[in-house]
Amino acid sequence: MHDAAVRGDVMRRVMPWTGSNVESIGQPATHQLDAIVEHLVDSGFDPVVDEADLTISLSPCPHAASQAGHRQTLCAVHLGLMRAVLKEAGGPLRASCIRSSPHPTDCVVELAIA
Repeated sequence: MHDAAVRGDVMRRVMPWTGSNVESIGQPATHQLDAIVEHLVDSGFDPVVDEADLTISLSPCPHAASQAGHRQTLCAVHLGLMRAVLKEAGGPLRASCIRSSPHPTDCVVELAIA
């Protein structure tokens, strides 16, 4: 988790436009986002974070086709893993839910400040 925060800090120094919301959500929450993005990339996702709306788009879900019959279980497992990563990283963010969608590859995680 610490390594993700360090890499995120370096990225924000090199590309300052990527850290425009650090002031609004705070450094602990920003480091949680660093950790969750690294976890999701390592899990095969291509996450798009919206710090203003506190959402993470994981669309299209890379696991949707192979696990079509188990979507609810798959989403519950991923939500649990994301909650654990955010908790371990420490800070105010928590993963509150995954928005339901009729399209099986759409996946947006809603975050909240606890």
